[in-house]
Amino acid sequence: FIEGLQGSGKSTLVKKLAEKHSDYTAVCEGDYSPVELAWCAYVDMKTSNVYYLNLSGEYENKLITNYPNATKLILKHNALYLISRTQPALRIVYYDLMQDNQTIKSKKTRDREEYNKELERKNSEDFNADIITQYESIKNSKKYTEEEIIARLRTYSTSIKDVDISPKPVDMYMKDGIIYVLCAGDNTVYTYNTQTEEVSSSNLPVEGFSRAFTPVPNSNLAVVSNVSALKYAIYDMDAKKPLQTVPISDYINMITILERYNER
Repeated sequence: FIEGLQGSGKSTLVKKLAEKHSDYTAVCEGDYSPVELAWCAYVDMKTSNVYYLNLSGEYENKLITNYPNATKLILKHNALYLISRTQPALRIVYYDLMQDNQTIKSKKTRDREEYNKELERKNSEDFNADIITQYESIKNSKKYTEEEIIARLRTYSTSIKDVDISPKPVDMYMKDGIIYVLCAGDNTVYTYNTQTEEVSSSNLPVEGFSRAFTPVPNSNLAVVSNVSALKYAIYDMDAKKPLQTVPISDYINMITILERYNER
């Protein structure tokens, strides 16, 4: 297992190790692996319910939260990251999957005083009474099953953060602890550092409606397709900015990169 700061050469080291030890399988962040697949999350598009599935042996399938029109999600390090095409926000749900409790997890970057205040609030009678009020309100609406009611209460009592971004987020990707969110409303790529919680953004030099953020394997580049402009953009994930646009003769919805070619 190799961990380190962004740009420290983790991918290069893994690539060299994989070439030297061909009898082993190297898995980079973002690739499918048995470790990552031990816990999976998915969205029911009919109900907007978000579930997690434990594939480690018990095959638990539990409802985490409900997020209308969720189009993409990432489950990483006891946090669930979601985007919805109708919400100008990156929603973060901090949730302890392994213990399945409602305790707020202490984050390294979270101020200790703020954390203690939040714990005190959760242990207060007013908060518990508020939970009961929420439960009665949801239950009396008769719109939800008992499972859905529990999920909504869990969402209400779990630490949730919304990061403001541009309208119409359509795609999301995570690399080295950085989340990249593509917003079609103004063709902007937002970055969110999951360790420092720093947010930045850069506008793509294109008009139209950006559709997909496709990483180039074994590189720091991504290709951004556009369904209503005759060009695609190349984005540098290390520099967090677009490098150039490439003209094309037809509109592109999605791009699949089969092999990276290095010209020498």
